[in-house]
Amino acid sequence: MIKSYAELKRNEKFERKIRIACDFHSANYEFTQGRILNIDRVNVDFIEPHRFKTKFV
Repeated sequence: MIKSYAELKRNEKFERKIRIACDFHSANYEFTQGRILNIDRVNVDFIEPHRFKTKFV
């Protein structure tokens, strides 16, 4: 079971560059926040990265 999770910090500069590129190319994007998952009884943490989904119109 997942014991706890913490949100990863957002990189505002990188997210702004993605938004500008998508605006320039008339594309839509969806941002998913990354997080760190801590699992019970295991000495391992999993890092789920930030995700950008782009859709060209």
